[in-house]
Amino acid sequence: MLHKDHATETLPVSKCTIYLEPLSWKDERSEFMNSPFDSGIDDVIKDRWLLRGRFGFLEAVSVRGLPSSTAVGDFNRSLLDNAVRDPASQRALTDMYLKLQGPGSWPAQGMTEDDFAVHLRRTLQSAFRRGSLAVFTEPLRPLPRTYDFPVPPQKHTAFEPPAAPYLIAMAGSGIVGPPTTFPAFTEGPAIRPNIKHDHGFLDDGNGNIDNSKRRAATFEDYRKYVWWDTKLEGAQVLRPDLKDATDAYSNFLHGDGAQWNFSYDKFVRGDSSGKTVLESAIEDVRSGAIAIHDKKVPTPPAAQRIDQFDIVSGVIAVGGKDARYPYPDTENWQKAIGAHFIWLSASVKVITDPKAKTRAFTIKMTLHAEDMYNFNPGMKDIATGTPDSDNGRFELCGLGKEFLSVSTLTREITFTVPLGPLPDTRVQPPDQKVSR
Repeated sequence: MLHKDHATETLPVSKCTIYLEPLSWKDERSEFMNSPFDSGIDDVIKDRWLLRGRFGFLEAVSVRGLPSSTAVGDFNRSLLDNAVRDPASQRALTDMYLKLQGPGSWPAQGMTEDDFAVHLRRTLQSAFRRGSLAVFTEPLRPLPRTYDFPVPPQKHTAFEPPAAPYLIAMAGSGIVGPPTTFPAFTEGPAIRPNIKHDHGFLDDGNGNIDNSKRRAATFEDYRKYVWWDTKLEGAQVLRPDLKDATDAYSNFLHGDGAQWNFSYDKFVRGDSSGKTVLESAIEDVRSGAIAIHDKKVPTPPAAQRIDQFDIVSGVIAVGGKDARYPYPDTENWQKAIGAHFIWLSASVKVITDPKAKTRAFTIKMTLHAEDMYNFNPGMKDIATGTPDSDNGRFELCGLGKEFLSVSTLTREITFTVPLGPLPDTRVQPPDQKVSR
């Protein structure tokens, strides 16, 4: 069902665009494509709308001073029908209808989508024939080659302190620690460490939500929300390289706080820092497994033996000052997860062969990742300078909600080392193989 609430005359017209804002043409000196007149663009353009259908874009402009016998552009019925069924375009079409027909012209409430499509098409066709509407099957202005999506990255300078003890030191707004500190492993099942996340603009300073900071949304909040939602729609169309970033931000605006499951496999495949994180995790779980087995079997056995056990790490900070677990390198993953936490669990099988004086390890490792997606006071987008407060206001008024981002990654690691105990040299065994 379609209602007038899709767009009202009090809302900014920028709600009606997919990727171009503002809609005013005062600063534009473009000319109509194949224009039959020589008037300046400001003399003929009144309003402008960009629509999106399943098979392309359609641009419509209301014009003044154009003879009714002049046909400008092509009225593409098929494309318009598709645009009518696109939620973002519906807002533009509703605004277009009100501007062309005047206040109080909205048809009866409760009109079905199909009825509205027919009614709107007839209205626009009539305006087109009168010379008050020009329609083009492609935008007059070319699609931009680049598109700025100024959502700040996630936690690029500050980190939530882990609640469980860990071999790092907290100092100021970053995580620091000597490069020789490594995550500690213990024998036991895969139990999640007690990770305490911050709550962005709703945080009370101690990692808890302060409900007294919540407030009702204002008109300015709604205006900003429409602007950011429009930027999101543009990035979804024009920046496929930001797929995970836009998915995460969409969940912030529209997901009502639901958990977001992302792919850590994509992160380690498509981001150089992700690759480094995985290499470090494999190195750490390998060293942890060897160290625990050394304690279980401190002296070489007289006969072959098989040991099986589980190990689990503490929390590991990704994106601090430890170069082994660096901050994401690509814009996509900076804005999707940014600095975050991981922890490692593994099932270990060791076959000890005293005759060959070797131990054959098979480690089935699981990397667990999580991040609380929100925005933080005092932070800003490094690239554009956009402050986190532009989106933090949505946390305060409820138009956007923080959520937990989670993912797991599994690998099987096999290698052979001499009988122990061995020093922790972090040297990769020459026969090490890693598979999924």
